Amino acid sequence: DNIEEPIGIDELTGFTDISKRQIERLFKRYLGLSPAQYYKNIRLDYGRNLIVETDLSVNEISFACGFNSRTNFSKCYKQRFGESPSPFIGAARRR
Repeated sequence: DNIEEPIGIDELTGFTDISKRQIERLFKRYLGLSPAQYYKNIRLDYGRNLIVETDLSVNEISFACGFNSRTNFSKCYKQRFGESPSPFIGAARRR
C-alpha cells in the first residue's frame, strides 16, 4: 500500500509490538535481507511490472515506485536486474 510513499522502519515498528532491531533480525534470518533492501526490491519489482505492462516513462515509473529521481531508480534497477530500464520502456505499446 505504500509503494509511492515509502515508510521507514521506525514507522513500521509502530504497527507491531516488535522492536526495530528484532524486525531487522527476523528479516535477515528468514529473507536474507534488511527490511530496507526487501522493501526496495518490492518497489523495483513493481517498477519492472510497470515498464512491461504500461506506456509510462521512466520518470513516471520512478515516482510511482517511490524513488525521488529517475537516476536513482535507474541505478537501483540496474543493480537488481543487471540491465537499464530504458530499453524496455514502451514494451506494452510494441506488443
